[in-house]
Amino acid sequence: MTLVKCRNCGKQIERDDAYKVGKSSYYCNENCYSEIMIKRNKNKTKYEPTDPSERRNFTDYIQSIYINNGYDKSEINWTVLMAQTKSILQEHPKWSYTTLQYILQYMYEIVQLNLFAEESNGSILSLLPFYGLEAEKYFNQTKEIEESIKNFDFKDNEIVIKKSCCNRKKKYIDLGELK
Repeated sequence: MTLVKCRNCGKQIERDDAYKVGKSSYYCNENCYSEIMIKRNKNKTKYEPTDPSERRNFTDYIQSIYINNGYDKSEINWTVLMAQTKSILQEHPKWSYTTLQYILQYMYEIVQLNLFAEESNGSILSLLPFYGLEAEKYFNQTKEIEESIKNFDFKDNEIVIKKSCCNRKKKYIDLGELK
């Protein structure tokens, strides 16, 4: 007659009467086991970062591209995409996740490149290094335009132009003839 301790309530119970889970986990009954499982599942919360990081914004943008093109979240090959991202960031040390997102945004929204064509070799990031300079020029031009708009003076100066009727000949009417 061996006594074991319930993992939920701590009662001493006989080993033969206990509800056994796994090799050495004992509970008073199935209800004790389900209570502790509910407690464990409540303690597990889904990880949500408070401030989205550059990497999170980049992966969210990739996910939105896939979803907009009719793919499901489960069909995205994150292993290949993140391996490509890592190699691109190693080849171009000045680039960051934000830079990659801007280049991808340029390719997808501005140039409207079909990222799912066969030239991309199964990944939307395959052509990313080739559009880096072009995207940089485009975004620099848009920044210059934005700055020039900010510096533009929008004051309205009212100018009054009087139209003269010099070309008309005036007819004089003799009031004596009207009677």
